Amino acid sequence: MDIDAYLVLGVGRDASASEIRAAYRRSARIHHPDQVRGDAAVMAQVNAAWRVLGDPARRAAYDASTGAVEGVPRHVGLGTDRRDPPDGSPSPATLRLLVLFALGVAIVLFVAILLIGFGRVGTTAPP
Repeated sequence: MDIDAYLVLGVGRDASASEIRAAYRRSARIHHPDQVRGDAAVMAQVNAAWRVLGDPARRAAYDASTGAVEGVPRHVGLGTDRRDPPDGSPSPATLRLLVLFALGVAIVLFVAILLIGFGRVGTTAPP
């Protein structure tokens, strides 16, 4: 396999068998050629990664051949969000969340400024 099987499935090297299976199923649902966003080439990589990591003996041989250190996690993408692409750029979902957060902060500040401004209208100076 030319690319890292863990990277293809989006899991760390310390992932359990159930985490690897869940990652395979999630990737298969997304990249299956019958889906709208499906891609046969990516699905072939997902299947190859599953063939290696789904079998404990093959996984042990793969880890030994790649020099993996057991117990040391291998993080992908920008950190904990496994939807982020491996090249380090944020995913569209992450960008949408950042934009929504910035919009929310802007609205709160705008309302606070309006309330402070309207609170001073019609007030008189203390005697």
